[in-house]
Amino acid sequence: MVYRRGRRMEIKTPNQMRSALIIGFGGMGCRHAQSLLSLNSFDNIFIIEPNEQTYTSNCKLIGAENNTTIQRIFELESIDKALEIVVIATLADVRFKYFYDSIKLKPKFILLEKVVFQSNIDFVKAKEIVAQGKTKVYGNLPNRYFRNYTILKSKKHQIQSMRVTGPDFGLLCNAIHYIDLFQFLAGSMEIIPANSFGFSPLKNKRGDQFLESEGTFRFKTQDDICLEIISDSRVYKDVIVEIDTNKGVYRFNETSLRGSKLNNKGSEEIKLDLIYSSILTAQVYLDMENGCCTMPTLNELSSTHAALFDAIKLLTGKSGDFLPIT
Repeated sequence: MVYRRGRRMEIKTPNQMRSALIIGFGGMGCRHAQSLLSLNSFDNIFIIEPNEQTYTSNCKLIGAENNTTIQRIFELESIDKALEIVVIATLADVRFKYFYDSIKLKPKFILLEKVVFQSNIDFVKAKEIVAQGKTKVYGNLPNRYFRNYTILKSKKHQIQSMRVTGPDFGLLCNAIHYIDLFQFLAGSMEIIPANSFGFSPLKNKRGDQFLESEGTFRFKTQDDICLEIISDSRVYKDVIVEIDTNKGVYRFNETSLRGSKLNNKGSEEIKLDLIYSSILTAQVYLDMENGCCTMPTLNELSSTHAALFDAIKLLTGKSGDFLPIT
């Protein structure tokens, strides 16, 4: 069973025991492992993590130091079992390589962390590879599972505009969360960069080989629904998501987890109900099994990343297909 922010949620686990693979056991990878362990449905959860300290400390972090389900390996060739799911939680610069190598194992599902790939060409290659087999591929963009947003989607609110403001929240890598949420709520596959400005380079905490910046992105759909994403630490202290719909305006503070709903009847306070990866990945896997996973597909990821890539090029003046973001 899994717990979702204080509410007990019964989960039916698969009948037979299975195997999983997690590539990258850092801050995200270990939480994916923790979540899958909670299902008690896996004989083996294989881990590829080259850094000894990262592996040891994160096993301890999730309480899995002596858990025999967790098996560290150093090469994919050592896996001799059918894989239900592969989670690739590496940095973006090596993700396509691991995707290419792991799909040869013919897993049932692959879950990719963001930024998924660093170029449109990699997405073209990935889609060609996936089309030749049966593996289903998704991206881990969890806004699609947050109750506040699923309610907006299920009650068919018509999105009129969306705006995200905040300090340095990693615009070049984390904007994809909001572009994907915008695509999910607006129901539009095609998102077009309208403008980018205010380039203010920052040091990327994941390494000097990666770009990062504050600035402003503006996007629109074919129906002229607009998305604006602003990162400016001189003005904003918290990340605020504001969604204007035909049934009211919704504002969510990602820092305080507080929100408000405003319409012609007045306003009310609501709570931003997040689900963390240490819980969510188990539900996502079961939804994959049941054919109802709402994480973005590879085609959806290709569309949103293409919009992100174009916006970054407009902001930074970079050219070419490859962008060093993660």
